[in-house]
Amino acid sequence: MIKPFKYDQKHPDRDPEPINGHGTYIDKWDEDHVHMPCSPLSLTVDFANEYIGGGVMGDGCVQEEIRFTVCPEMLTSLLVCEVMKDDECIFLIGCERYCSYKGYGFGFRFNNDYIDNTPRDSWGCRMCHVVAIDAICFSDRRSQFSMETTERELIKAYTGFQTLNIPAEQPRVGVATGNWGCGAFNGDVELKAIIQLMAASEAQRPLVYVTYREQALAQLFSSVWDHLIDHQATVGATAVKSWYDEVSQYNFNWGGFSMATGHFTQVVWRGSQKLGVGVARSSTGAVYVVAQYTPPGNYQGQFQANVRPKNSC
Repeated sequence: MIKPFKYDQKHPDRDPEPINGHGTYIDKWDEDHVHMPCSPLSLTVDFANEYIGGGVMGDGCVQEEIRFTVCPEMLTSLLVCEVMKDDECIFLIGCERYCSYKGYGFGFRFNNDYIDNTPRDSWGCRMCHVVAIDAICFSDRRSQFSMETTERELIKAYTGFQTLNIPAEQPRVGVATGNWGCGAFNGDVELKAIIQLMAASEAQRPLVYVTYREQALAQLFSSVWDHLIDHQATVGATAVKSWYDEVSQYNFNWGGFSMATGHFTQVVWRGSQKLGVGVARSSTGAVYVVAQYTPPGNYQGQFQANVRPKNSC
């Protein structure tokens, strides 16, 4: 079962705890822009390398390196920040932008001077907040759909998006992000969008998602978002929880199929890589949830290899 976990910064040695999943989805899918905003109303995501700055001092010139180039004050983080762990992020606050640019990668070019009119806070710093979170670089794109890697990315995103010591009734600034960990890191844009949507929902932050002019992606997730809002969906999906709860009736020593545990064994089936879920409501108000797995599971003779106790995974 895919579900995000909370990282407790006050007790770093404690294992992450499951999120109950009462957060609502708040989101905007932006298909017209290719640059993420940096304003007092947003926390902008740096698609970071685990070593902050990535290849900015070498020949790297993608999202993180470009941001560090146009905001050179960020370069100081290279001197003081160690490699990020799976449950860590880095905040870059108050960095001023000095130039505009055009292009990307080998086509990146200085374009002109830039006058940064971002308001200043009481300390005199620009009210520009950036959070660096590093995604996994996948040599095999299929591996990102495993339970282990999905939970890792959820923890990483939530670590960057969470708000500490802010009263529940106080508004949170939004998160401005995009196709985090895709491109050179081979991340699946649909999976990464859902992961960040879940993390932002649990952090109770609005989400502005810049799709970099990928109109099909913007339209797809706009419809997903509308569906989630219409059905008052939460991160802790009731249907998936009920399927997983069948684990209490499953005999790991026997390792076979049973009508009483078939939902559970398919949810955790090790060989399944992708999941599609359909939800419908009847005229009487009954809710029907159907899931399609690829490759499918619940094959006789394969249970021992694909349905394993948690402590052996």
